[in-house]
Amino acid sequence: DSMARDLGKAPPIFNLEANSIVLKDKGADLLHSLLTHLLRNSIDHGIERPDDRIRACKPERGTIHMWMEVGEPYLYLYYKDDGAGLNLVKLEAIGKKRGLLPPKEYFTDQEIAELIFRSGLSTKDEVSEISGRGVGLDAVRSYLEEHGGSIQLVLVSVEDRERVPFTFIMNLPLSLCFLAKTQARNGLRATG
Repeated sequence: DSMARDLGKAPPIFNLEANSIVLKDKGADLLHSLLTHLLRNSIDHGIERPDDRIRACKPERGTIHMWMEVGEPYLYLYYKDDGAGLNLVKLEAIGKKRGLLPPKEYFTDQEIAELIFRSGLSTKDEVSEISGRGVGLDAVRSYLEEHGGSIQLVLVSVEDRERVPFTFIMNLPLSLCFLAKTQARNGLRATG
């Protein structure tokens, strides 16, 4: 809440659907680290200020939604916010200027979007206490990979290349979770 207020934004609504999934200590610590970075990213880069949201015909408060599903051998975590989305035009310009995109004429929207996982890259014009720390979505990818997981960015639709909605899909090994007995009976093994 204080981070949002420091940026002149209303604290977002956070919805979590976990469906009887209990994380072991290591999994809970990892999820805490992931959420810290993802929430910071949503509040700083995605969710707009209340007046901007109202002009865009959105509720004053942003919404962050996260849900989990089990799919052997992984726990899948889905994360999205209802913020401004990715500005692919700006990302492409930054990527070209910094030499992060290989020399060619055309880049897919997905290639451009993947730049958000590059260390030190930001689309923010001004550096604040929240942005510009040099630890961003590259840290999320590193944390997941260190624990046998991964993250992908899925573009939802590309009607306006300056406001592209997206969802993060992450996976973690089920060895980091305890599963409810009903899930174990349905062909999924409880670990522990």
